Amino acid sequence: MTLRALAPISTLALLAAGAAGAARADGPPPPPAPPAEEAAAVVATVNGEPLYLEDVAARLGEMHGQVEETSRSDFDLDALVFRLVNDTLIAQEARALELDREPPVPERIETRRRELAVSRLEAEEIWSKAAVTDEEVRAAFEELYRRVTLRVATTYEREEAEALLAEVAAGGDFEALTRERSKDPYAARGGLVESLPRADLQRAIADAAFGLEPGVPFGPVSTDIGWAVLEVVSFEPPDEERFEAVRREIRDTVRFRKAEAARETLGRLLRERHPVAIDQSVVAGVERERLPDGRLMARPADPAAAVARVGAAEISAEAYARALQVRWAGVRNEVAAEAAAPIVLDRMLGEELLAEEALARGYGEAPEVLRELHAYETRLLVARYLDDVVAAGIEVTPDEMRAYYEEHRDGFRKPPRVHLAQITVATAPEAERIAGLAREGADFAWLARRHSTDNFAKTGGDKGWAEPRPGIDGLNDALLEAPVGQVLDPVPSGESFVVYKATAREEQGTYSFQEVSGNVRQALFGQKATAAIDALVRTLRERSLIVVNDEVLGQLAISGTVDEEEKAPGGMTGAHAHGES
Repeated sequence: MTLRALAPISTLALLAAGAAGAARADGPPPPPAPPAEEAAAVVATVNGEPLYLEDVAARLGEMHGQVEETSRSDFDLDALVFRLVNDTLIAQEARALELDREPPVPERIETRRRELAVSRLEAEEIWSKAAVTDEEVRAAFEELYRRVTLRVATTYEREEAEALLAEVAAGGDFEALTRERSKDPYAARGGLVESLPRADLQRAIADAAFGLEPGVPFGPVSTDIGWAVLEVVSFEPPDEERFEAVRREIRDTVRFRKAEAARETLGRLLRERHPVAIDQSVVAGVERERLPDGRLMARPADPAAAVARVGAAEISAEAYARALQVRWAGVRNEVAAEAAAPIVLDRMLGEELLAEEALARGYGEAPEVLRELHAYETRLLVARYLDDVVAAGIEVTPDEMRAYYEEHRDGFRKPPRVHLAQITVATAPEAERIAGLAREGADFAWLARRHSTDNFAKTGGDKGWAEPRPGIDGLNDALLEAPVGQVLDPVPSGESFVVYKATAREEQGTYSFQEVSGNVRQALFGQKATAAIDALVRTLRERSLIVVNDEVLGQLAISGTVDEEEKAPGGMTGAHAHGES
C-alpha cells in the first residue's frame, strides 16, 4: 500500500478539524467510519476525514456522464482527488464556523435524507416489480402506435363546442366550421390530423378517438385548452418501420406503468399504516384565478395552512398551490384543471407516505445514506463558505472596471441582427418536409403562404429582424451562426413546429461601458474570486494533513480527460477545482 502524506498539520488545524468532526445532537451526522472490511475503499484522508472510492466514482459520473472500465488517466484522477480534497478542507472550515447549523443547510439535509430514503424504498417495493418482457413491449407498440386520421375542432367554452357539434351532426361542413371557429393549431388545415400515432395525441383526445367509428362526430371532449369536437376519418396499423426506433421509449413506458401500479398498491397499504388527515376546508380555500391571458393560477387563502397531514409530515396550502401550478401549465379549461386537482393532491400524499414509511424502516440512517448526506452537506458548505466568507472580502472598484473594459473591448461586441422568415406547421414530420423543400430551392414565401398556420403566412413568412442572444437556447445559438439563406432545423413552439430561414444579417458594433458594466464587474469579480480561492486552498493545505492511498485510487479505471474549464479554478460556486493544482 502506497500512502502520500502532504504537509504537517498545525495546532489550529487540529482544533478546526476536531470541531468539524465532532458529532452534535442537533446537527447533521459526521461521516460514519468505515467498517474494517471497507477500510481499503478509503482513497484519502483529510485531517482524519475519509474520502471513499465511491466519492471519486460518483464525481466522475457527474463529469463524464458514465464511467467506463477502460484505461486509467492519471491526470483525471489526480485532478479530481485534488478537487475533492480542497472541497473537504473548505467544508471543514465552514463546519468550524458552524455554517452547517445555519438555514437553509439543515433543512436541505433533511429534505435530501427523505429523498434518499424514499429512493431505497422505491427500489425495493416499486421498481423491483416493474420488469418488462419483449412480449409486453410488442403489445404496447400495437396499442400506442396504432394510427388515426381525424378532424378536430377546439373551442374555449363548452357551449361553443356543443353548438359546433350540433351543426356538424346536422350536416354542416366540419372543415369549414373548424377553419372559422377552432382555437387549436390545426384550425388552418380544417382540423385535419393525419396518420398520427395514439402516443402522440393528448390523452383525452386519444381515449375518445380510438373508441369511435369513422364518420361519427363526437364531443365535447375536455382538453387542457378547452373543449374538442372529433370526427375520425380512418384508422391504420402501426408503422412497423418505427418499431426499432421507439423500442426503448416503449419499454420505458411499460416499465413506468408497472411501477405506477406497484406504487398504487403500496400506497393503499401505507394508508393503513400511517394516519392521513385532509382538511377539505383548506383544500377548498386554494382557488382558481383566471389571468387576462387565459392562464389559470392557484391562489391559497392561507398559504401556511395545512392541506393535509401524513404522520408527522405536513403539506401546506402553498406547496399544494405550487404543485397545481406545475400541473396547470398551459391549461385554460377550468373543468380539466378541477379534474387534475385531486390527482395532484393524491400524488403529494403518496410521496409523503413513502417518506414516512422509508424513515420508519430506518433507510434514512443507513450507512450509505449517511455517507451520501455528508458528501451532499460538503457541497452545500463549500458554496456557502465561498459566498458568505470569501466573496465578502472581494471589492471591485469603478477604476478597475473601466480599465478592464478598455483592455477587453473586443469581447463586448453586440450580437448581429438576423432577418428571419418562418413557417409554422402542426407536426414535426410536416416541418421536416417543409424544411427539405426549402433547402432544395422551393420558394420560401410561397411555402409560407401555402402551408404556414401563423400570422406571418400572409406576408410570405416575413417575421422581421430578430436579435438572438448567445446561451439562451439552441435556436438563438443557431441564429447567431446562420449565414444568409440558411434554412434551420425545425424547432418546437407550443403545440406546433417552426421552420426558420435567415434572409439577412447586420453587425451592430460594440456595447458601451454603461451597457455592459455589470458583465465587466462580474468578470473582474471572477478573477479576484479565483485568486482568493487559490490563496485559501494553499493556506488550508499548508496546515493540514492529507494522505492519499494510490493503490486504492488505482482500482478506478476511467476514460477521457478533464476539460480545461473543469480544471481551472474560477467563480464562487459550482463544480470547479477550488484552488490551483
